[in-house]
Amino acid sequence: MELEFFQKESTQILIKNALISLAIILVLVVEIYYILKFSKYLKTKIDNSKHSQLKDLNIDSVNLIKADRKKLILKKIVDILTLITIIIDIYVTLILILYVFPGTEDTVNTIIEYTTTPIQNIGNAIVNFIPTAVSIIVYIIIFRFAIKSIKTLRDAIEKKSLSISGFDADWAKPTAKIIIFLLYVFLIVLIFPLLPGSDSNEFKGIAALIGILISITGGSSISNFLAGIVLTYMKPFKVGDKIMINDTVGVVTARNPFAIKLLTIKNEEVTIPNNGIVSSNTTNYSSSGKTILHTTISIGYDVKHSKVNELLVNASSKTDGILNKPQPFILQKSLEDFYIVYELNFFVSDVIKQPKIISELHAHILDEFNAAGIEILSPHYEAGRDGESSTVIS
Repeated sequence: MELEFFQKESTQILIKNALISLAIILVLVVEIYYILKFSKYLKTKIDNSKHSQLKDLNIDSVNLIKADRKKLILKKIVDILTLITIIIDIYVTLILILYVFPGTEDTVNTIIEYTTTPIQNIGNAIVNFIPTAVSIIVYIIIFRFAIKSIKTLRDAIEKKSLSISGFDADWAKPTAKIIIFLLYVFLIVLIFPLLPGSDSNEFKGIAALIGILISITGGSSISNFLAGIVLTYMKPFKVGDKIMINDTVGVVTARNPFAIKLLTIKNEEVTIPNNGIVSSNTTNYSSSGKTILHTTISIGYDVKHSKVNELLVNASSKTDGILNKPQPFILQKSLEDFYIVYELNFFVSDVIKQPKIISELHAHILDEFNAAGIEILSPHYEAGRDGESSTVIS
């Protein structure tokens, strides 16, 4: 009789615990429902937010995150927080259900220990890292102040409200970039040992691997970067100048720390590494605004030099692109065995059109001398031609 009483009471307790567990599960379902509903409400609110409420994220003049991208990030954050909240609810529900049934204390304690130990370790690590984090924040604040001061000084020099003897205003921007870059490197050197895990062999191995890759693959890039710094202070040209490097003539359209770009007369964009520029001769046709070009012809001794000079000047005056002031001038460059070499020098403002100008000038020279009945001699042509015939076009 007594055994039946205990069995009946045990069955009642089991039913009671099952009902309590079912109620806890129902509460969990309701909580998840409202969590999902609230999550959906937040994402709808983010979607409907105006541009004025959710602006682009900018640092100085650099756009880091646009407003539309910001919406996607915020919605992802809402999804992550929703998932974390649901997992915590399920975890708490599981613990409560296990607590309802007797004899599950050891299982509950084991589950709690497995979950709280990592959290406790993370918390201890965060607490222990606080002094180091404060040091890092102080370093960052100091370096931010230093960088801001350098930028202010740069702007003052560029606007010429501050002048430093022997320091060109054009050097302010590149010098500021170099100093700021070195400050960032110094900041990384200071912060790197303070980061968690920086003493581990894995971390050191990755750092060594990155260093090896940079030294192997970045040699030419570093060389071009250093050459770009040299060019900055040499100031052989600027964007918009007409220059010649080796045999390439063009307008400088772009400069960067590693190379420059030239646009030639044939509308070709040529990229020249900075290292190649430093090791080559560079001719800048824009420094004075006017460039002297020249061409030579060979005329026999039977023609007066004054007549040759007159015809050459006439030809240059008919050529587009040749300036009348300063006037072209002629040099009797050499007295050869059978002819005199005349050099016509003339001024142009747009040296990029040199091939076209020279070609048109040669055409006018041929017309002028043919019209005057004067033969243009060439030493190679002279050696292989019949001396009784003339090459003047009648």
